[in-house]
Amino acid sequence: THYTFTHATAKYKMAEEWLTEINTVVHKATEVLGKKKRQLEERIGQQQEREAEMEKQLEQKRVETQTALDRQRLALEEELKAMENVYQFQSSRVTLDVGGKRYRTSRSTLTSEQNTMLAAMFSGRHKLTPDNDGAYFIDRDGTHFRYILNFLRDGYRASLPHEKQTLEELLREAEFYQIERLSSVIQQRLKPQISCLSQKDVAVRLRLRASHGSFTTDSGQKRTYSSMASGAKFDYDVIRDVTLSNVYFDGHPSFHCSVLSNVSFRQCCFHSRLDFSGADLTNVSFMECAGIQTYLPIMVGAARDGVTFDMAGLKEKILFQCSSCE
Repeated sequence: THYTFTHATAKYKMAEEWLTEINTVVHKATEVLGKKKRQLEERIGQQQEREAEMEKQLEQKRVETQTALDRQRLALEEELKAMENVYQFQSSRVTLDVGGKRYRTSRSTLTSEQNTMLAAMFSGRHKLTPDNDGAYFIDRDGTHFRYILNFLRDGYRASLPHEKQTLEELLREAEFYQIERLSSVIQQRLKPQISCLSQKDVAVRLRLRASHGSFTTDSGQKRTYSSMASGAKFDYDVIRDVTLSNVYFDGHPSFHCSVLSNVSFRQCCFHSRLDFSGADLTNVSFMECAGIQTYLPIMVGAARDGVTFDMAGLKEKILFQCSSCE
C-alpha cells in the first residue's frame, strides 16, 4: 500500500510538471500569436490607410483630368467655331462694283495676297457696307480689274496684256491695290527690250573653253563633252535659235525673267539648278543631259510652251515641283 501511494504521488508530480511546461509553452505561443496578430492588424490598418490615400489621390487626379479635358474640349469647340466662321467668311461670295463694272469673286481670292488693300478690306477686321444691291463699290476704272483678279487667283501664271499702254494702266491699278508682286512683274515687262543674243554672244558670255570628259545622262546613257562653261547670268536677256551641245556647266547658269525661243541643250552636264524663274520659254529642249533630274530646274512663274525633256515623266515632275513653290 505504501509503495502504491508513493508511486502515485510521483506520477502526480510528474503530471503537474508536464502540465506546467505545457502551460508555459501555450502561454509563450499565445504571446507570439498575439504579437503577430497585432502586427498583422497594424499592417492591415496601414494598407487600408494607403488604399484610402490612393483612392483619394486617384479621385483628385480624375477630377483634375476631367477638368482639363473639359477645358480642352471647350477650347477646341471655340476654335472649331472660329474656324467655321473664318471659312464661311473667306469662302463667301462677294460682288464688286469697280467703276461700273461688276465682278463676282470670293473673299479667299481677295485676301490671297497679304498686305494688299483688298486683303485689308475683306479680312473681316473692318466693317464694310454694301450698296442696296449687295455690291461693294470701288471707285476705280474696272476695265483692267479682271487682270487683278486673275493674278490673285493664279499668281505668276496669270496672263497679262502685251500692249505698253495697257500695261502702264494696269501698273497704276496694281499700285493702287498695293499688289507688289504684280507691280514688279509689270515693271519688268515695261523695261526696254534688249537685242537678241546670238550663238556667239552666248558662247562668249559662258566663257566656253575646250575640255574633254564623259558623263552619264539622266536616262543612263554614256556621253562625252568637248567644252566647259562657267556660270553666267542671262537674266532679262532674249535668246533665240541657239544650240548648246556637249557642254559641261561647272557654274550656276541663270535665265531669270529671260526670253528663250528655239533653244536646245543637247548632251550637256549640269552640276547645279538652272534658274528659269519668270522666264518665257518656247520650244526649249533638254536632250540626253545629266543633272536635270538631280537638280530640278527652277521654273516658278515661267511661261512654258513646248519645253521638252528626254525622260518620260520628268516634265511633269518638274512642273509639279515648281507649281508647289509659288
